Amino acid sequence: MTTDEQQRIIQRYNERLASLGETAQTLGWRDSSQQQLRFRILAEIADLSGCSILDIGCGFGDLLDYVRDAGVHDVRYTGTDLNPTLVEVAQKRHAKARFHATTDLSQFADDSQEYVFLSGLFNFKIDDNTGFMHDTVRESFRIASCGVAFNLLGSYVDFKEEHLFYHREQEIFDFAKSLTRFVTLRADYPLYEFTLYLYKPEAVKTKHV
Repeated sequence: MTTDEQQRIIQRYNERLASLGETAQTLGWRDSSQQQLRFRILAEIADLSGCSILDIGCGFGDLLDYVRDAGVHDVRYTGTDLNPTLVEVAQKRHAKARFHATTDLSQFADDSQEYVFLSGLFNFKIDDNTGFMHDTVRESFRIASCGVAFNLLGSYVDFKEEHLFYHREQEIFDFAKSLTRFVTLRADYPLYEFTLYLYKPEAVKTKHV
């Protein structure tokens, strides 16, 4: 993602925050129920109790609220987001969690987080959506010791918006299988998108999923 693209995305969210406040709509979701459904599907990758999780593109840190409200205990949460303003809001909401305003994932060591989550990160159209997605998921899989969960807009839609990017399910599945044998693709929920789980072999062997 180029610097200009990053700045455009930051500006888009800042404008939404100014007009819509700290809401799911500011983060690009139709409403909070859609956002909660996405979180539920992502979190079903495994039993997250007692786990460390990294939330890339964390927004206001709403994923942390979701897992706590769902009764997941003792989660060690870290969030990163491109937008410093969103990170500031997230830190105020969740004083004990860690947040970073960055796109640089190299600061995270190999296998340093048990699970990595990415929700809505790949939706906006940029010059190289495929390259950005591949690079980010590879880095996420490097960081995760157990697994990665991410969602994308799918190709089986009845309309398309010009500013959004729609991924072909088979191509994403093939890419995921190039990283690990252990892949789940989910399109069993009522949104025009799909979610993938990528597991590390060690997690599968130890039944950590």
